[in-house]
Amino acid sequence: MKILGKRGLSGALEFVMLTLAAAMLVCMAAMPWLIKFVANGYDRADRFGLTTHYTESVIFFDYCALFAAGALWQCARILRNINREQPFVSDNVARLRKIAICFAAEAFGFALASIVIHTISLPVFALLFAVFALLMLVCAELFRRAVAYKEENELTI
Repeated sequence: MKILGKRGLSGALEFVMLTLAAAMLVCMAAMPWLIKFVANGYDRADRFGLTTHYTESVIFFDYCALFAAGALWQCARILRNINREQPFVSDNVARLRKIAICFAAEAFGFALASIVIHTISLPVFALLFAVFALLMLVCAELFRRAVAYKEENELTI
């Protein structure tokens, strides 16, 4: 099985990331109706605050969908560079930093939502997204160094 390239796994993942990003944007537009649909079809929806905190739920889920779509879009662009056999370019470093910002924004959103909606999962997700944000910053720094080594190596005769 081919891993890298447009016809490999990375090409398929690029398509999946773009599709998921588009799906997130569609969900953002449909969020008010989606929450009502879920709340009406789920007996214990009020336990999670979907009916008592309807407006806050719409804002929270739209906020999360926006940053999730942003992170997915950046991942797709990184995979596009990889498929073009340009993995160690400064563009990917910037994209990894943008993904870190998206994850940090997600962490902030989950932490803020945990003040209004009291479930154990929200602070856990806030912590996970904060850790992922830090991990993306480490990856960005590794890619930055790889870009520097690559450029230095290209100058060496």
